[in-house]
Amino acid sequence: MEEILKRLRNDTPGVSAVALVSNDGLIISSLLPDSIEAERVAAISAALLNQGETSSEDAMIGQMSQITIRAKEGFIVITRAGRDTLLTVFTTTNAKLGLVLFDINTALKELKSHVN
Repeated sequence: MEEILKRLRNDTPGVSAVALVSNDGLIISSLLPDSIEAERVAAISAALLNQGETSSEDAMIGQMSQITIRAKEGFIVITRAGRDTLLTVFTTTNAKLGLVLFDINTALKELKSHVN
């Protein structure tokens, strides 16, 4: 799993950090800078995805699969990686979001055999 996360972070321009977390908000694996607390990322990712799923169900627009947050310094993309896991990706402002999303989907396919 860690090799897949390393490839996503190192080979995708603008990706600065990645984390694989459980639905319960626990860290499974991460490549985060020291300035970002892994446990906090895991808890926030799970809470945001849970809220997104509830919102998409309430709005009757189907099953939610991804949340993208655009901030002053970049993006945070939270994607369901498996039934019980989430992939959280941080980018810089110069990241090409289309390429990032493509590489996230590639990583998700590779992670499928490792997560449920």
